[in-house]
Amino acid sequence: MTTYAIPPGATSADVTLSYQSTSKEFIEFLRDENVTDGTGQAMYDLWNDNGKSPPEVMQNVVIPVPEPAELVLLLAGVGYLAVVGRRRARW
Repeated sequence: MTTYAIPPGATSADVTLSYQSTSKEFIEFLRDENVTDGTGQAMYDLWNDNGKSPPEVMQNVVIPVPEPAELVLLLAGVGYLAVVGRRRARW
């Protein structure tokens, strides 16, 4: 779970959940650590020559921000995005 601070005066949040199947760091690790044969380099070359596995948008939502807003928690999972708002206590 990740917490994001909401700027004062914000009325909505535009939230995008992205998925990337293979990161640059991971593919470079496989290339650099494979010392038995050329498979690591071959995999890197395929990744490099075919778009480098760019992030794909899974879902995008615009969320109204309740007043006054303290924080919004974004809970990401496979195939869904849940958003929960919490208000400051008033005394």
